[in-house]
Amino acid sequence: RAGLAGRARAQLGAMQGAESENDSDDSEYDEENNEHNLPVRMTPMEVDVQLQITELVFRAVLEGQRVPVHPSEDITDWQKETCGQAWYQMNVRMKKQVLKKMKKSGEGSPMWMEALAAVGDISWEGLVQSQQGGERLRKTEEVKRSAIVKLFQELYPKLLDSYFARCGFGERTFGPRAALAIMYQFRHDAEVLQLVTECLRIIIHDVADNREGLVEVTVPLPPDERDDSTHKDRGWSFLRIALDALNVQEGGDPFGGVDAERPSEEPGQHGEARVVNCTRAAGLLLARCILSAKNTLAVQVQLRLLREPVPENACRPWQEMKVIVPVVIRKLEELVAEEPIQEYSELLTLLRLAVPEEGDPAEGFASLSDVGASSGMASSGVMVDSTTTIQTTVVD
Repeated sequence: RAGLAGRARAQLGAMQGAESENDSDDSEYDEENNEHNLPVRMTPMEVDVQLQITELVFRAVLEGQRVPVHPSEDITDWQKETCGQAWYQMNVRMKKQVLKKMKKSGEGSPMWMEALAAVGDISWEGLVQSQQGGERLRKTEEVKRSAIVKLFQELYPKLLDSYFARCGFGERTFGPRAALAIMYQFRHDAEVLQLVTECLRIIIHDVADNREGLVEVTVPLPPDERDDSTHKDRGWSFLRIALDALNVQEGGDPFGGVDAERPSEEPGQHGEARVVNCTRAAGLLLARCILSAKNTLAVQVQLRLLREPVPENACRPWQEMKVIVPVVIRKLEELVAEEPIQEYSELLTLLRLAVPEEGDPAEGFASLSDVGASSGMASSGVMVDSTTTIQTTVVD
């Protein structure tokens, strides 16, 4: 108990520096304020204490000792006595912040739950657990296309009508991850691409967390896998996958990787005909989706980083972007020269942020042979200028 109280006091000192001035109300947490009777998440302080208690319980069991039980029926009495009054008051303020965020996003509401459930179904179709325990993308022929189309068709009007549904779709980046996986698998299929891209544009329009999550999430592409115990989101996947799909829709070849060849129109494992359909409409939607995220810090920094030499240990999407961007720039220049297209002109302007300026000491773009299909871990931070370090959770 003494050790738990000491840890709680240390945790309190760390949390006080991050306390918001707008949440200084010290009144008791009132469950009656929970209008929808939502199951309130534990605060980070409660999670930390729970882990410590779990350790103490297991230790007591292994040592054959009786687990002590506090006589009070109210957990707040135990928190005040064991963790201290200051810890309790800080936790009350954090609990109010958690509830406030839940109310804003509609967490637990019917539309929020329906959107999150749909994300689970989409993930089930597009992703699979590998024998090593990691998460990997299914091969396109393994994905039931009709199910994907139906899921996104049913999801689209919900996202369009409900802010809570948009928040549920983006919860912990589950939706953006699943959508990017489908976008990669069906980059030759205009119908699927249009459905996925429209949904992404809607969920990032007025939900800042979704917008930031989409550009900062990392989706390992075949043959790589996602291991939740070691995986760290480093960004790059949105631009890499969206630009690849746009290039394919405008008649280009897909970039690198095991699944890069143009798919056969032979039926897949589910007996469905493989669709190879590329249209200008799908390409324009992809361009609009990218432009909707152009002002995010991650997109701006990632493109500017492409002016610099890519570190040897850079993550795979970063390496591949060094190849993809100049190809897409040339493609867009050709298209705009043939016919002025506003979306492509604006996208071209955005992508030119990656082009080294005259007199820039940075190296030029890499070739496909330089990048290959290798993957690696990015560095812990990237120096953007002499005074600023952008952490890898945003840019690498």
